[in-house]
Amino acid sequence: MKNIRDILKEANKGKSIVLTFGRFQPPTTGHEKLIKKVVDVARKNNADHLIFPSRSNDPKRNPLSPKDKVRIMRQLFKFANIADEADAKTPFHAMKILSDRGYKNVFLVVGSDRVKELDKQIRPYIKHSDPKKSFEFDTFQVVSAGERDPDATDVTGMSGSKMRALAAEGDFDSFMLGVPGQQKRTAKSLYNALRKGMGVRESSLEDDWDQLCLLEQKQSEKVTVVALTKSQQDLSDTLGKVDKVCSKMGVPFYAIHTEKAHFSNEDLAVNEIVVHNYDGNGKRITLDAHNTVCLVRGGSLINQAGLGLARVFEESGAFMVNNLESMEFCHNKFATSLAFDINKIPTPRTALVTNEDAIEPAHKQIGSQFPVIIKTITGAEGIGVSIVESPASLKSVLQSLWKLDGEVIMQEYMEIKHDVRTLILDGKILASVKRKKGTGGKDFRTNYALGNTVEPYDLSEEEKKFVIKLAKVSGAYFCGVDHITVNGKHYALEVNGSPGSGAEPYRGYMDKFEGKDLSSMNMIQQMLEYITNKENWRYPTTEIGVVENITVDGTSYKARIDTGNSTYNSIHAHNISVKGKSVSFEMNGKKKTMPVIEILTINVGAGVEEQRPVVEFDVSFGVKQFKKIKFSLADRGENNYPVLVGKEFLTRTKHSVNVARTFTLFESNLDERFSRQMAQIPT
Repeated sequence: MKNIRDILKEANKGKSIVLTFGRFQPPTTGHEKLIKKVVDVARKNNADHLIFPSRSNDPKRNPLSPKDKVRIMRQLFKFANIADEADAKTPFHAMKILSDRGYKNVFLVVGSDRVKELDKQIRPYIKHSDPKKSFEFDTFQVVSAGERDPDATDVTGMSGSKMRALAAEGDFDSFMLGVPGQQKRTAKSLYNALRKGMGVRESSLEDDWDQLCLLEQKQSEKVTVVALTKSQQDLSDTLGKVDKVCSKMGVPFYAIHTEKAHFSNEDLAVNEIVVHNYDGNGKRITLDAHNTVCLVRGGSLINQAGLGLARVFEESGAFMVNNLESMEFCHNKFATSLAFDINKIPTPRTALVTNEDAIEPAHKQIGSQFPVIIKTITGAEGIGVSIVESPASLKSVLQSLWKLDGEVIMQEYMEIKHDVRTLILDGKILASVKRKKGTGGKDFRTNYALGNTVEPYDLSEEEKKFVIKLAKVSGAYFCGVDHITVNGKHYALEVNGSPGSGAEPYRGYMDKFEGKDLSSMNMIQQMLEYITNKENWRYPTTEIGVVENITVDGTSYKARIDTGNSTYNSIHAHNISVKGKSVSFEMNGKKKTMPVIEILTINVGAGVEEQRPVVEFDVSFGVKQFKKIKFSLADRGENNYPVLVGKEFLTRTKHSVNVARTFTLFESNLDERFSRQMAQIPT
């Protein structure tokens, strides 16, 4: 018999999905194996997946309410897409939903005893003459999930009926053995929901359960810390301290050498990452992605190997400190300078210098004064930073950097005696330190890595608000924010996404070290204690305005952001004509014919409904590109904006809306600012 992977490889072209449909009354360890298989096969074969829980609800066989069932399944199976469609009452309803969404290759995974029955019942409706009943599939297969031995004495034999019986009898210890992950807090929530649905009266002792099992829950979700690095110095310095603190805390820690480690697609199972040769000595580690913190050190991202490893961890669901988007933002000094400008944060005037013809316009842009600061866009620890006193020196310094393929910015010089480095953790100030100007005033740079002196620094209330705002702009979860104060005014210098730890002692701002001197070891311990507590994990969104630029199918539009619109995005088109499975229309002066993904019924007001075809476009939004995003076609000629962006897209792309702002997305502003600057360069 062919397995699912063989079938998928032979499937016709088109949208593919692997799914299962079940009562899950309640979800058990057997279901976990089924769901992991569905998700794993779908991912390895570039197919979508969905887990459909039935909507049945009665005290005897289906005591879990649909709402409780979906909620608990999403806790137990965080790696899977759990459907909550109210109209998916049977496998037939699920098939119709998938057909209407445009899926062509559908693989239904069920228990071995139901394969023939469901295939016989569903197949007659494929390409049915009645469009209301038809499933428009090119490939359909009911696949066996394998046999389960009901007489088995271990958890593989745990059935829903056994679990319900144990819940009714009050045998929680035995019940928990059949719950995926055996996490007491979630198991107790499921146990209580079942007993409530069956009408079993609860003991008053249950009220304090969450507090009683909280410690046990944390122990069952033990976190592992990994760090991506290519720097031997980092291994002996900051990551050496991380290693010592993790050992003290009893937290597993692995430093992954990005130039030596590797992985293969075959190793990427659901919720699991296997990294080979992680230490350069042939060792391999297997990680539970959803219980892994990944520290991304800046040097690890300078080549494709490091970027690839970081992306695997991020897309597998590890908690990233920091994610790739914020790390790339922090790494680019020109990008951060523009973002500060866009967000009206004072910063030294900065210009990109790309060639000799750009020198004079760039110098004029930053004030036409000497000295000036020259920086490579991606330098760190003061390396690649120069002070230039004259026009002759300016040209020679730039030529030297260009010869080494350096990307260079020019920045106005501000006379200072020190700058301030503040460490921000999850939007909170962890520590702050004053970094004094070079010894004897001979070096204008303040970096501690260059041997300069430091001392703890007490931030004013105004400075606290200022540095927290800088960190928020970067999107980084943990970062070092640098600022200076000139004539009483605060200026942002940069945000470092992988700050070092040598500039001690710091002034502490959190917990028991608030207002006290803080060593680098204590600072790292505070940071690690915080990020290894899963209650503190945040998967950040990018804040955008109520109006933004969006590029759809290669054309830029102004878009209205509407969080009240829960359906797909909408785009202006006219002369819309649907014929069979395709739609012809005019958009942006061009005639197009595209496949119809589905037809939406939209209530346009006063009880009037409108049928709108849905098509797919590639989209650029901010700094990211997205493939095959669904848009409904509508005549928006009387609307102010040709594109409406809805909640479904915002949730998928991790954006939140600030209704008081407009045009905040970095890429559109960067293009405009860059074009203005390039226009000043003689050709």
